[in-house]
Amino acid sequence: MKMPARAAIEIQNIQTELSETPSDKLINQAENALIKFKDLGDENLSGLKAAIDSAKQKMDSLTDSVQSGLNSLKDELDELDANQTAIENRRYQSQIDEWQGKLAEARKTGNKEIIEAAREALRLAEEVHNRKLATIKGGTGCCQS
Repeated sequence: MKMPARAAIEIQNIQTELSETPSDKLINQAENALIKFKDLGDENLSGLKAAIDSAKQKMDSLTDSVQSGLNSLKDELDELDANQTAIENRRYQSQIDEWQGKLAEARKTGNKEIIEAAREALRLAEEVHNRKLATIKGGTGCCQS
């Protein structure tokens, strides 16, 4: 099916905006355009779908980068204040977030072995965290400054 010129221009404009300055608002606008122009078929909308995926990846990457930088600065301040518990709590939360994401991906595959390994990793992360907190609280071991 040949794409009408008006639709082609609108889709191209959205793709261009998404590639230049991705935002949640533009992603929503692009997803609405997919619905609006669904009759044009996958072939005509593949570029827009790719632009949406790319924009989402860019947004996720920016979020991760900013969060990582923020946590690093918080760690520096807590090191200056000798607050090892706060540092450990942030480290643990970051690790849990990562493993929960991996578990969600594993569930999508349906592979029971991978799912169980991710669950075990979450359990071990909690055990390590609890031991580190006990060490910090007790004032002994590796985690004291």
